[in-house]
Formats: sequence, C-alpha cells, structure tokens
Amino acid sequence: GTLSLTVSQLLLYGLSFWGVEYFERVHHLGPALAGLLSTVLGAGSAIGVLAGGFLSDRLLRRGHVNARVYVVAYGSIGATLILAPAFASTNLLISAPLIFLGGIMLTLPIAPAEALCTDVVPPQLRGRGAMVRQVVRTASYAGPYLIGVVSVGITSHSAGASSAVGLHWAIVAVCPLYALGGLIMLAALRHYPQDIDRKSVV
Repeated sequence: GTLSLTVSQLLLYGLSFWGVEYFERVHHLGPALAGLLSTVLGAGSAIGVLAGGFLSDRLLRRGHVNARVYVVAYGSIGATLILAPAFASTNLLISAPLIFLGGIMLTLPIAPAEALCTDVVPPQLRGRGAMVRQVVRTASYAGPYLIGVVSVGITSHSAGASSAVGLHWAIVAVCPLYALGGLIMLAALRHYPQDIDRKSVV
C-alpha cells in the first residue's frame, strides 16, 4: 500500500509543481488564466478525496473486505486513462473537462490508501508505522524533478523541439506511473484480509 501510494504520488506532486507552467507553455495562456485553469484540477481533486473515502466505506459496509484495495487500484488506473489524453490534447475545450474528471480520479485513492495502511498496523505500532510510511513516501517528492528530466531529454533529443513540447510530452509520459501504482496495489488483494486478521489477533 505504501509503495503504491509512493509511485502514484510522483505524478501528483509533479502536476502540482508543473501545472501552471504547462498551461502557459502548451496552451499559451497568461499566468492569471493558467493559474485559474489549474484550479480546475484542484477542484476535481477536492471532490476525489471526499468521494474516495465515502465510496470505499460504503463498499466495506456491503461486505467487500478488499473495498479499499479496489478503490485505490481502479481509481489510479482510471486517473491515467483520463489524464493522459487530457494532457496530450492541445485543445482546451477537450483538455479542461478531462482534467477536471482526471483530478477526481487522481485523488480518489488517497483516503482509502491511508486507511488501508492504518488498518493492518496494530495500535501500539502505529507511530512507528506512520514514520516508516512517511520515510518511504518522501521518494514521491521526486515527481517534479522526474518530469523536468524527461522534458529536457525530449527537448534535447528531438530536432526543433521547444521547451513547451518537452514539458507537454513529459507530463503525458509520466501519467502511466499512476496506473503502475494501482497495479502494485492489486498485489495486496491476497494479503490485506490476512493482515487485518493477524492484527486483530495481536
């Protein structure tokens, strides 16, 4: 669960850093309008955080033990399927609604993933567990740097490519990391129920 969230949040932190710059370079908007459009992603993200918690809890009440695993996994995969074409498009009429929907899917996994990690840790070890999670997840802060490196690589290896083209396709190229995080989470399907049972025994 921790590894899944770490890999996925490489994209989340990357978009937080490069979002305004993307709209300025790729869609040729001024700073004010670019910042305004970035709030479209932010508005979707706020909805996603709330929806992910409600959805996973509702499924759990219906008897789906792996509800949190499924919401995290399929939310992460869905985010990539929406955000990759959203950022690939240079038409704002296409990009803006897709980015809003993608923002919802982007943060849908966050609440259930946090709860999932807490579920399997005995109360007396939660402080230590939170510390380990936080240390591992510092790797996700490399997201902005990763997008920057890919952008420079595209610009330098493509004849005539501008920094706008580099950033454009760097963000698209990094989008699949969110789906990768979801696929990693699917590996928890077999272990999560057992870990919950083991915690209750402890």
